[in-house]
Amino acid sequence: MTLSEYYEALEDHDWFYTLSDDHKVYMRGLMYEVELLKTAEIQGKEFKDLYTSFYECYYRAFLDGEVRIKPERPLDA
Repeated sequence: MTLSEYYEALEDHDWFYTLSDDHKVYMRGLMYEVELLKTAEIQGKEFKDLYTSFYECYYRAFLDGEVRIKPERPLDA
């Protein structure tokens, strides 16, 4: 998986699945997040940093009541 493909996967993720009352939505979001984290662990620092940036932009910003800018799409070499 390229960093750009990982970016797309992060964009597709439902960052607010933990707020769902629907167990299926929650489980689907949880499993997707587990896969995202596994990929970051395997691929290394750039992937981990991108995951953290998305987490901070969406979920953390929501909890803190802040507006944060989405990370820029990486350019694969």
